[in-house]
Amino acid sequence: MVFNLKGNRYRLIAIVDFEDGTILIERVGTHAEYSRIAVGLVKTDEELDTALEEVDTLIRLGRRRTPDQDDTYTLLALVIEYYESQKYPRVKVDPIRVIEFAMDQHNLRQRDLIPYLGSKSRVSEILNRKRKLTLKMMRKLHEGLGIPLEILVRDYKLSA
Repeated sequence: MVFNLKGNRYRLIAIVDFEDGTILIERVGTHAEYSRIAVGLVKTDEELDTALEEVDTLIRLGRRRTPDQDDTYTLLALVIEYYESQKYPRVKVDPIRVIEFAMDQHNLRQRDLIPYLGSKSRVSEILNRKRKLTLKMMRKLHEGLGIPLEILVRDYKLSA
């Protein structure tokens, strides 16, 4: 909530929780300072921290957010996502590396994959990149080991 103070010269920004009966004061400033609050590009980690704090404030408002605050929240989320995608690009891993990671996490050996991939030789062919995963294998790996289907369906190169 935003409160006007001293004839609209100052603004107090607070989160009011009517159920708890608590008030959390987020910011106090002049009307001019409040008017300058705007969403801009995030260019540094310090600006990222500030944007994340603002998002946290807006999240805590929940359904009590105004339409303008909803717009600010959406813009901040987009700006943060863009900054993070530029600074921390996502690495696309192939399905075989993910299967190997799952094996390590679950303490599995190659023979433990037989129920998911077929025979012992089929498991070897898949892990050595001699054969591609089938849709049936992908489903079993997803259901049995919890590997996301969107990773399992990614294309990968077979070894020569």
